[in-house]
Amino acid sequence: MRASEYYSTLQDAYDAALDGDTIQSRIAVFNNDVNADQDISMVFDGGYNCNYSDITGTTAFNGNMTISSGTVTIGNYVFGN
Repeated sequence: MRASEYYSTLQDAYDAALDGDTIQSRIAVFNNDVNADQDISMVFDGGYNCNYSDITGTTAFNGNMTISSGTVTIGNYVFGN
């Protein structure tokens, strides 16, 4: 298991992801775009509380997500603008 790291954008977290990784997000609002272009399978899992011990809500994503390669599974996110 890799050590947890914190990223300021979902794109930064995605760019650092390896095949099989899960990116956990707190209850927050993200306004940046994500371009998923790596040939990997990964998960965006949102809605975590401040210490990442439980999912207690959803994460809001107000950008564009483009998936051009690999597989992305998304849970506990709300998409909108």
